[in-house]
Amino acid sequence: MPRYFIDFEDGHTRLNDDDGQDFADLQAARDAAIGALPDVGREPPPDDGRRLFVAHVRGEGGETLCTIRLELDAQCRPDPAQARRAEAASPTPDCVPSLAARDDGP
Repeated sequence: MPRYFIDFEDGHTRLNDDDGQDFADLQAARDAAIGALPDVGREPPPDDGRRLFVAHVRGEGGETLCTIRLELDAQCRPDPAQARRAEAASPTPDCVPSLAARDDGP
């Protein structure tokens, strides 16, 4: 059986497979890489909600035979509950004490 090596990267970290694993063929190695990518992607994304995970399947000679990409792109609208809490915590113009001097005069 041929030996394949599956390396992973996420833009910040690269994990090289130095041991490899025996698979029946390239298709089986590719399927194993695809199956592993969701596990690699379980880490929380950066604040922008975007992260690209890549798996490289290499052959015994070190050549890249397959590249598999999994892109995470989390886009959220502003949280209405958080906006309401912020509004409740900040004073409104009706609640701000007046510091203006009054002159009731003679």
